[in-house]
Amino acid sequence: MVERIERTRGKPIRFTFDGRAIEAHEGETLAAALHAARVKVLSRSLRYHRPRGLFCNAGACANCVVRVDGRPSVRACLEPARAGAVVESQNAWPSAATDVFGLLDRAYPRYLDYHTQFARFPVARDVQKIVVRRMAGRGELPSIPAEATPAVPVREGTADVLVVGAGPAGLAAAVAAAAAGARTVLLESSPRAGGRLRTWTRAVAGAPDGPAALADLLDRAGRHRVEIRTSTEAVAWYAEESRLVSMDAEGLAAWRAGAIVLATGSYENPPLVPSNDLPGVFGARGAIALLADHGVLPGKRVVVAGATPDGLVACEALVAAGADVTLVDEGVKPAWDPPARVVRLEGRRVAAVLGATQVEAVEVERAGVVERLDADALLAAHDATPRPELLQQTGAPVAFDAAKGGFHAVVDGTGWTGVGAFHAAGAAAGSRNVETSLAEGARAGAAAARRAMEATR
Repeated sequence: MVERIERTRGKPIRFTFDGRAIEAHEGETLAAALHAARVKVLSRSLRYHRPRGLFCNAGACANCVVRVDGRPSVRACLEPARAGAVVESQNAWPSAATDVFGLLDRAYPRYLDYHTQFARFPVARDVQKIVVRRMAGRGELPSIPAEATPAVPVREGTADVLVVGAGPAGLAAAVAAAAAGARTVLLESSPRAGGRLRTWTRAVAGAPDGPAALADLLDRAGRHRVEIRTSTEAVAWYAEESRLVSMDAEGLAAWRAGAIVLATGSYENPPLVPSNDLPGVFGARGAIALLADHGVLPGKRVVVAGATPDGLVACEALVAAGADVTLVDEGVKPAWDPPARVVRLEGRRVAAVLGATQVEAVEVERAGVVERLDADALLAAHDATPRPELLQQTGAPVAFDAAKGGFHAVVDGTGWTGVGAFHAAGAAAGSRNVETSLAEGARAGAAAARRAMEATR
């Protein structure tokens, strides 16, 4: 059972999902309200029409895309719930919960090669082409007439220092840049600033915990007049015009800045086991953000895979909220002991996820012996992958380091990438913990401010 825990909420509202009335509260995202209403299947996969549900809760995957008031492929984890909104599932018929095309997954348990199928039979091949073309892509064109949506001009924006990403590194960079006298703008794709600080319950850089450190940074940002724009995603860098383009509910904005700090963070990965895409499989950070931001439990019987710091923080938060939690350490030595109420399985790894349309159980294995754990959620707490894609558009160098999660920005001691006025910090530059991200962000922000102000002299 998925349910909300007691907390202060906004005004009750209603919207519909595939014709069903959903109770929500102002300030919630569509995904949070749907999960609280026990709606786990939000869409279907492109090829096999396998059920898809909330995973990263950060807009980094396509598992929760839905159609909202005629707009296709809206990420439910970032879209605020609005009274009267009409939300529909995509890539399914008649709905994501009962998708007829889900039979493809059973008919082709190994793989579906529609490129060569029926190749010897001209009539069957031509019919298949028509069907495949109809089913290709995700979603359908907006139902709003083109003449009803006039073109919106691209807005112009300027800043001394432009920071992308309002996690620990980005907030620290923005505060440091503004404190040095630079006019600073901070862009954040999610509805809330803070990133991991919103959920990190361990001591962070001398502060009692992450939320306290976040409150301190936001207070300092306010005092130094940092302009924070949430629900604003940086989408591209145009070198010819030296502009970074962002997108929000009002459209596109093109930014010119004396220096740019990219603190784009990292994204979580699903566990590498069979049926790792079932609804109910979460990234640990995404699941705990669901709980911290909206008071919505990812599940009542939860398996946490990985005794990493993220996994241990997840255990603590879930136990405090009343969930039954089992920690599968996956060979990771815990940095600290989990709460006493957590069932700890040492020396085991998750071997498979079981369920028809959502998680019903998890199989764990040790030395060839498999054990079944009843569960309605699995949280993957493995190391995350840096997000350097925007940085790569600038031509700045990246390097691969498996210990840092993959490709990350290459920077010097001040966070400078060696290209133009671009700096990088935090997980995008390979940082693996909150404390280091805060320190790197502060150094990068101060260096960016110096570079921006020197350019104007």
